[in-house]
Amino acid sequence: MLECQGCKVDNSSLTGESEAQPRGVECTDDNPLETKNLGFFSTTCLEGAACGMVINTGDRTVIGRIASLASQVGNQKTPIALEIEHFVHLISGLAVAVICSDKTGTLTQNRMTVAHMWFDNIIHNADTSEDQTGKNL
Repeated sequence: MLECQGCKVDNSSLTGESEAQPRGVECTDDNPLETKNLGFFSTTCLEGAACGMVINTGDRTVIGRIASLASQVGNQKTPIALEIEHFVHLISGLAVAVICSDKTGTLTQNRMTVAHMWFDNIIHNADTSEDQTGKNL
């Protein structure tokens, strides 16, 4: 900033600060995000007036560096994604173990039995004998 008259900017898109930050012509910090004499692309001047000079463009700006850092992030799994994947494997293994150890006999004998039938509002006993002779097992 070369000249400022009561200038306040909204840096929330960069820093997350919800309150307007005052700006002046003196350099107050070596950190570009902390000094009071810089205004940034993607921020808004909420109060006052200022005259400044562009010192960086494109990837050399603060927002450009943030974009560059964000684009370098690969397809690395987050810790929660790793935990969810581990949990899914654990539950899947448990489910396969429950199904393989089924004690009802429906999987091992491939036989299902109907004991009762309901039609015409009457419950009928079904023939559950193996050779359909009418003698129940």
